[in-house]
Amino acid sequence: MLSLSNNYLSGHVSTKLCNMPSLIYLGLDQNNLTGRVPSCIGNMLQNLELLTMSGNKFEGLIPSSPANASNLQYIDLGHNLLKGRIPSLGSLCNLTFLNLGNNFLQAEDWEFLVSLTNCAQLKTLDLDGNALNGNIHISVGNLSRSLVCLILGNNQIVGTIPLEMFNLRSLQMLAMGQNLLSDVIPSLIGNLGHLIVLNLSGNKFSGQIPSTIGNLSRLNKLYLHNNELTGNIPATLGNCNQLYMLELSFNSLEGPIPSELFSGTTLISLDLSNNYLTGSIPLQIGGLIQLL
Repeated sequence: MLSLSNNYLSGHVSTKLCNMPSLIYLGLDQNNLTGRVPSCIGNMLQNLELLTMSGNKFEGLIPSSPANASNLQYIDLGHNLLKGRIPSLGSLCNLTFLNLGNNFLQAEDWEFLVSLTNCAQLKTLDLDGNALNGNIHISVGNLSRSLVCLILGNNQIVGTIPLEMFNLRSLQMLAMGQNLLSDVIPSLIGNLGHLIVLNLSGNKFSGQIPSTIGNLSRLNKLYLHNNELTGNIPATLGNCNQLYMLELSFNSLEGPIPSELFSGTTLISLDLSNNYLTGSIPLQIGGLIQLL
């Protein structure tokens, strides 16, 4: 194991690091390292299981060579200056964690996502804050049934949410805020009964909030603000009795505020501003004893 994380290291990574074939863990994250990710890492460190290089200034393309280190379980290249296409990593059958967030990566034909469907152990996929564009490929529905966290926010993704995504029944976090997604929020969202965090804010979703969202009884955080949603706030939201963050502001919601919204006492933050709501504020709001 070699951990050089959280220092003030600068300069390029020497390829001599690859002369340690027994290395299982290589930690270079949170430094000021520059240059490219050395391709020898995947070609020569065949026993590598954990690779953390996040929080540096690595630039250029991600080499395809990490796919040759078949034991890799954990890859963190987030918060760098990486750009271009995401390589195929489908050969990494033990991969559980992949963070490529906060770079300048592009989706092109989303071929990388198709390859990741071979990673049956994958639990976290973080691609937040890149330059992913186009439509989410329907192969998203074939990702690991163990996938717990899918983060695609702060990109340039267009089109609709593919219905195949709702096959991912183990998801606890689905974050796709700050994109260009449009059309309605599918009623199949109610199938993701393990969701704890749902963020669809900052898109162009229209139509009504599906009543099936009330099936998400484990939900802690729901962010639907800054969209083009219309219709009434569904009373079924009252079934989400573990909710403590609810953001519905900056839409075109109308009608009364359902009293069922206040049936739980867990809400800490509630924002319904900048809509077209009418009527009185329900007296039940006084029961929100944890509201900050």
